[in-house]
Amino acid sequence: MTADPQITVITSVLNAENTLKNALFSIQWQTLQNWKWILINDGSDDGTQKILNQAQSEDSRIQIIHHTARKGLASRLNEGVNLVRTPFIARMDADDIAYPSRLEKQLTFLKSRPDIDLIASNVMLFSQRNPLGKFPLYTEHADICQKPEAGFFFPHPTWMGKTAWFQKFPYDENLLRGQDQDLLSRTWKQSRFAALNEVLLAYCQDDASLKRRLKGRLNHAQAIWKKSGPYSGLKAGLNHCLKGTIDLIFFGLGQGEFLLRQWACNATPEEYSEFLQLMQRIEHEKT
Repeated sequence: MTADPQITVITSVLNAENTLKNALFSIQWQTLQNWKWILINDGSDDGTQKILNQAQSEDSRIQIIHHTARKGLASRLNEGVNLVRTPFIARMDADDIAYPSRLEKQLTFLKSRPDIDLIASNVMLFSQRNPLGKFPLYTEHADICQKPEAGFFFPHPTWMGKTAWFQKFPYDENLLRGQDQDLLSRTWKQSRFAALNEVLLAYCQDDASLKRRLKGRLNHAQAIWKKSGPYSGLKAGLNHCLKGTIDLIFFGLGQGEFLLRQWACNATPEEYSEFLQLMQRIEHEKT
């Protein structure tokens, strides 16, 4: 008799017809096969709905919810959280690719560390199938939260945590970007975070990332202002203003990939090789 799943993956999807199948393959290839997946279509008007319907018809672990109106990532994630009945929730974006052991390794860690509410993992940043390097990551709570006004190096698509934590601390639905940084800034004093310094996800960085980065920086500065007062808010605002100016210059000159390479940490030859093998498997599956 198969045990009840302990993980529900939650994904909000908007116009992801070009990347969604990659994400679907990667979760279906997991070494841990006993999971549920809630995918919420946030008003897509491309071929996303057709891909989602086919996935649900072929895999009973997948639950699809379609909407015609768009409410944004925070609203759809909260919607998904409220539907979860498993003890743990994993985040996944529709343009990213999970490594095969991601769910198993993160769940094993959480079950061995009941004091931890939320974990992340390292990622391989990539653009147009080109690996750019790893995320600059801290693994312990004190290090992750050492400079909340500057932001948290804690990649959102890799999150896995206790369902009770997500239900206690919902995303701010007024924010269209930077929801993860806002949530961390509101909860770090009441929670325990950790991260696995192992690449468990390929994190897509495309042209739209500039808009996400700038809006996220603004929202995070505003959250710090509300939470900690004008001094910390001004400090965070100046910090993000400087970083945002750098983003604008490099992306405006068409050098966004160069900037990301400079910001990223070098990966090992084995890590680059593992990424390329994963991408080859994806391409083979499509043919």
